[in-house]
Amino acid sequence: MLMGCWTGATLFIAREMHSSKFLEWLRRYRIQYCNFPEVVSRTPATSADFMEHLIAMSCYSHRPTNFPKYEKRFGGKARQGFSMTEVGCALSVPFDADHVTGSGTVGLPVAFREVRICDKDGNTLEDNQVGEICIKGSGLFRGYYNNPDATRSAFHPGGWFRTGDIGRRDENGWFWYLGRVKDMVRRSGENISAVEVEQVLRGVDCVIEAAVLPVPDELRGEEVKAYLRRAPQFTDDLAIINAVVEHCESKLAPFKIPRYFECIDELNETVKQYSISREHVYKLLSEIKGLNFTKPDGAFYFYLDVTNFKINSEELAKKIL
Repeated sequence: MLMGCWTGATLFIAREMHSSKFLEWLRRYRIQYCNFPEVVSRTPATSADFMEHLIAMSCYSHRPTNFPKYEKRFGGKARQGFSMTEVGCALSVPFDADHVTGSGTVGLPVAFREVRICDKDGNTLEDNQVGEICIKGSGLFRGYYNNPDATRSAFHPGGWFRTGDIGRRDENGWFWYLGRVKDMVRRSGENISAVEVEQVLRGVDCVIEAAVLPVPDELRGEEVKAYLRRAPQFTDDLAIINAVVEHCESKLAPFKIPRYFECIDELNETVKQYSISREHVYKLLSEIKGLNFTKPDGAFYFYLDVTNFKINSEELAKKIL
């Protein structure tokens, strides 16, 4: 919105998102730039899909293999990037960088932004090492309102903002987003990005959406579990899982392939649980009188002692969710 206001552009803001109406909005209002929802690409193709007036589409966290398909079907450049409320846009794939379309990179630092990959102590890592994305530059936020502790912990010395996101930089200076720090599955000492696995899972025709979660495992600490939202025309869960596994075997390292699957009709509740940080849930539980719980390291589950606790499970869920 700020970019549109600054440049004097006309902005179209829908009252609510409708995947079935999105393309019609682009055509009717001759929109030249948009944030493109991945679900729109699932709509049946028509001869009216290609729009000469469409210049660019921001496609954050989409499956990389979709980008060339978007450009061929809809027109305009499909571009990835990285932005946050605290820092604005920090990384973007340049408009003329067609050679990286579909590669998965989130681009290069934009004007007035420095970006580096750091370890937990704020030390800059070598190229292709995985660490936290840290950002510095003019125009960043000054801090969290009335929360000095959160503000202090959000920065490394020298003004480097800790995004809480995992990434890497390659030898040519391009950056890659791998997921949230708290969205990593720790399997036998290996960090597995939930975002990376989810992007691969969504590449199967029978899967509309996917969510990846860690589940406890006695041998490996955590294992990878995938929740798959079926496409309406697919009803055989075993066939869906077989198709997904076959697809994963060609796209992922063996240790990243989910070991557990669950096919579901809606992903809403799963995503809701997935998006809540473990620390937030621990904090909420600790504030509930009469409830004792044990917090194991690295696993999203609890041992609850409800011997002297008078509340039913529905009320407990409401307090947490």
